[in-house]
Amino acid sequence: MKIAVVVNTFPSASQTFIATQVDELVRQGHEVEIFAHGMERGVHHAVVARVLEYCRVTYFRFPRQAYHLIEFIRWCLYNLPTLFEVANYSRLSAKHFPFFGMLLKVFYLTKASEQSDAVFSHFATAGAPFAFIPRTGSTRLLFFHGYDVNRFPLEVGLTAFAKIIASHDIFISNTEFTKRIAMKNGVPSNRIYSVPVGLNFSLFPPVEERPRRSRVELISIGRLVEKKGIEFTIRACGILLASGFSEFRYTIVGDGPLKDSLAHLAHSLNLHNHVEFKGTASQEAVRELLSVSDILLMPSVTASDGDKEGQGLVMQEAQLLEVPVVATDHNGFSEGVVDAETALLVPERSPESLASAIKTLCDSDETRRRFGRAGRQFVLKKYDIRFTTAAVLKHI
Repeated sequence: MKIAVVVNTFPSASQTFIATQVDELVRQGHEVEIFAHGMERGVHHAVVARVLEYCRVTYFRFPRQAYHLIEFIRWCLYNLPTLFEVANYSRLSAKHFPFFGMLLKVFYLTKASEQSDAVFSHFATAGAPFAFIPRTGSTRLLFFHGYDVNRFPLEVGLTAFAKIIASHDIFISNTEFTKRIAMKNGVPSNRIYSVPVGLNFSLFPPVEERPRRSRVELISIGRLVEKKGIEFTIRACGILLASGFSEFRYTIVGDGPLKDSLAHLAHSLNLHNHVEFKGTASQEAVRELLSVSDILLMPSVTASDGDKEGQGLVMQEAQLLEVPVVATDHNGFSEGVVDAETALLVPERSPESLASAIKTLCDSDETRRRFGRAGRQFVLKKYDIRFTTAAVLKHI
């Protein structure tokens, strides 16, 4: 099968799950071409390198060669009604649908749609150009990951969102929670299916039993933005330190606009010897850091602009490496762990609850080991990339 995968950015350090899906599609014998608006430089993941070796990536750029430029101009002249439709649509949200950018996407994706058996659009923003592309024989799948059903419809309005929905055949959500939100926003209940983002288990072999250490290694991984809630785990660490418990180190992996303010908060709570900001890391480095950690902290919150997490894939990665999780009961997180068996879930924006849960796991090596073993078995049953990919393909 020939599949076109449409994304906003490729490669992207925070969206390696897309490269993992493409990698598995190719393993299963499909021909894949990726279409993207832009790229994030400095992304050095092995799975991205593999995908770039055997998949063509086409970027929505203005044609520079004379032949392609003439083809683009001719297409515009032949499709003047489409130009006016795109212009009207752009007025709904120039931020998300700039006229010329949208026009280039429609131009490139019209041909891709004609030449493909299926089109996978990751995030509603990536699927927007299909609202102006005539139907062909290809099946159009739209993948929801969280932002695009939580915040995006509010930003662009339900009229613009409905046009995107009407131009697709099948919808895939990463959690049942995301599925319910999507349906509230007008996605047909008989055409949306919940299929979690999967993992390549060969990259997560069983870990050796962790040695006893004098301090507990805590870790969080993700962009330093409001919805990640890192402020609250830093405050929880401050509570632990103030209570007399100091045998811990908290490693924060990732970068983002809140890095300076979070570092200042950690310093103000006298945590300079306990909190370390690692910056961004490759997928391989993240796995290595997780494998030597004792507890993953996932304190996500609903941001002030309404943005929320989706699946929280790093929780499945941690559990596969037998690392117990302390997380907030946020969005669809409860579907990706087993509360009180593989993880401890606490309310959002509660440093006190986070501190209590962290201390519970810090106090017992045996509880951490038990949670870790149960977590690996839970993920092995539900998140195999081979089976999640097959679950998507059966809807084509």
